[in-house]
Amino acid sequence: MASHPKPKLDFTIRKLPGFNDVPETTIDALTKVNCAVFHNDRFNRLVLGGHWDLAPAWHRSFVIDCLMGGVVYVVELDNQIIGDALWHGPGQALSQVEGAAEAGWDRYMAALKKKEPGMEEWWSSYFLPKHSEFMNECLQDPAYKLNGWFLQVIGVLPEYQRNGIGSALINVIFNEIARNPDAPPAERNICLEVEAEGARNFYKKLGFVEKGEIAVKGLGDLGCCPISCFAKEF
Repeated sequence: MASHPKPKLDFTIRKLPGFNDVPETTIDALTKVNCAVFHNDRFNRLVLGGHWDLAPAWHRSFVIDCLMGGVVYVVELDNQIIGDALWHGPGQALSQVEGAAEAGWDRYMAALKKKEPGMEEWWSSYFLPKHSEFMNECLQDPAYKLNGWFLQVIGVLPEYQRNGIGSALINVIFNEIARNPDAPPAERNICLEVEAEGARNFYKKLGFVEKGEIAVKGLGDLGCCPISCFAKEF
């Protein structure tokens, strides 16, 4: 029996305005999407200390930070958000904008420390130094990530995956870079981190190059998770 082609989804992608012009309902929708996308993800398990009830605070912190000091694109289908991409563009970084950390990250860390006190030490003495050293080794320039585009989070609800949505979200930035051919070379780079094997193949098909991999060990018996650094230069 002949198979029928998969119907094409009539989704749209739009760039959100800044934090002050985005309703709380949209922030909640983005948070719920990313919680669903990354539920049971190995890396998320490590950074949450195994406490999945903290996932909303974790994902909300990135949504808020990128709305305040980055770039946020949402995917919509039938007026519902089904995916998103959270970026920091050239010159942008986490917690760089005044008030961003207090509105998101600090609240998450306070909840995490209350739930699992050992996680504060894990973050400050183990993960952050290890992660920073790894990225510098991979990119060969401490300013590479700051000067170019960094993909903080990308997610598409599982039931809508394999419909070209993830590629379309990445292509938005490809097109942004293409429209600015005279930008400094450092601003025409993209880098990101990958944990899942399927995601590695996805980015390779889009022309990204794997720069290196490390194994991150979680607190206690949470196990390990590999993290790879990928980059694409135009």
